[in-house]
Amino acid sequence: MEKRNLLTWTAIVTALAQRGHLDKAKSFFDRMPQRSLIAWNAVIVGYCREPERLDEARELFDAMPERDCVSCNAMIGIYGDRGDIAQARTIFSQFRGEESVSLSTAMVVAYSHNGHLLEARNVFDRALEKDIVLWNAMLCGYAHNSCLDQARSFLSIMPEYNTATWNILITANARERDVSLAREVFDKMPVEKNVVTWNALLGALSQNGLCQEALRLFRLMDLEGMPLNEVTLVTALDSCVEIEDARILHDCINGKGYGCSVLLGNALVSLYSRCGSLEDVKCAFDSMPTHSISSWNTMIVAYSRNGHIDLAKTMFQQMPQRNILSLNSMVSAYTQNGHSDLAIELKSSQFDEVTLAALVDACASLSDPLEGRLIHREAVTAGLQSDLTVRNSLINMYGKCGSVREAATVMETMTCRDVLTWNAMLTAYCQNSMIPSGLEMLLVMRMEGIEPDTATHSILLSAFSHAGMVEDACAYVAGFAGHLDSDHYMCVVDLLGRAGILDMAWMLIQKAPRQKGDDPLLPWTTLLAACRMHGDGNTGLNAAKNAISLKPCKSSPYILASSTMW
Repeated sequence: MEKRNLLTWTAIVTALAQRGHLDKAKSFFDRMPQRSLIAWNAVIVGYCREPERLDEARELFDAMPERDCVSCNAMIGIYGDRGDIAQARTIFSQFRGEESVSLSTAMVVAYSHNGHLLEARNVFDRALEKDIVLWNAMLCGYAHNSCLDQARSFLSIMPEYNTATWNILITANARERDVSLAREVFDKMPVEKNVVTWNALLGALSQNGLCQEALRLFRLMDLEGMPLNEVTLVTALDSCVEIEDARILHDCINGKGYGCSVLLGNALVSLYSRCGSLEDVKCAFDSMPTHSISSWNTMIVAYSRNGHIDLAKTMFQQMPQRNILSLNSMVSAYTQNGHSDLAIELKSSQFDEVTLAALVDACASLSDPLEGRLIHREAVTAGLQSDLTVRNSLINMYGKCGSVREAATVMETMTCRDVLTWNAMLTAYCQNSMIPSGLEMLLVMRMEGIEPDTATHSILLSAFSHAGMVEDACAYVAGFAGHLDSDHYMCVVDLLGRAGILDMAWMLIQKAPRQKGDDPLLPWTTLLAACRMHGDGNTGLNAAKNAISLKPCKSSPYILASSTMW
């Protein structure tokens, strides 16, 4: 009878813990007249599935009269996920000399997840026994850390492969944006594919912008009878670009009886938002059986993205619960829709680096250095002043407010800078009529190994254009030829046209690169307008001929040409 009673108690605790009812499971566990190892493990593993309950898991783990690999694996896993390798190592070391293969696997995963590949390999090499799961864990470690050469070398010594092995290779190549190789691995797999295999390739196509191919693969997957899961459906939804594809896939999800979980509902809301269909956004949200905080946040972003700031505000106010992402979403919504004053009003004691950066950007939009300095002090007090995004925003804010010295001070104290940092400081100099200082900064930037990007070129060429610095602009184009796009050339063409140097403008139009989506008439109509300004009928006539040959039915070249001739 006692044995039956113990089994009954254990079954209740295990069932409750597995279903996520942890408080009830713990309540039954505390009332157990005798506790089995299985019951201890059930509650600890349940706690470990919810990272915020780590302290409760550890307290229970420390109180265990005896332990096995189940609870230890769970604790090593949660510490690994949190980046606390020291604690994971402490638990693992308690089994020194008698590590099971599952414990070794858990430690390899923890080390690899945190970039400690040498330590992971050491655990692997010392493992008393090795199964395919441990081999795959080590292979995944190399792949996860983008060490593909080591992954290939390790693959060559593996005694066997299974489906998981091939899935790791597909995911690794996808992460490195080598979709063709990922597809080749998929096509040549000598073992049966499972849903993870299909999802890996589906994700590879979607994440690399091959959305139509991803949707074709999804249809093929469905035709071949492969069971679909939420990962499949969410990835397929993320691959939709056109509203028609979105609605067809939505109907497919409903028709196959998958229902609308919180995860799928959020994906649908996000998808319809990207397509600009607010009616479908609201319908998808309302059809969800329950809403997570993420669901509400997604609705705020959806309304904000489509310019409906009042609806975004209403959603924010109606939220039953909010988190820091809710605040950040609303602050960004206000800032991006020209309501920076309302964004600053949301400032509260709850913030993170994203909130601070968004609030600083709001101050920049309002040219309000006083409020910006207050937020800067709050960042220092909270220990977030070293965050790269916050510092870049501070440089931008001080520059827009005319406080170039303060912007430079922020940059000088930074130990880590990216191209956005340099661009923000360049903008500060150029917007405050300190172009020579900006050019000096460009030299220092390149000396430190940071090459200018498209934005860098735009900042400086726009500054030259506004200041009428023709020689500097031409020298810049000559120095960076091959790195500039058509917009950069057009900026200088406009400058030359206003300065009346029409022959050089003509020559620059001929040299300018052509990009998909460019308006082919723009260079010639720009030159035509300059010819009219300076009364150069001959150059204007030739420019008009070029424009008309490109688009004979367009009226603007004829109008400009006639006004230039007269």
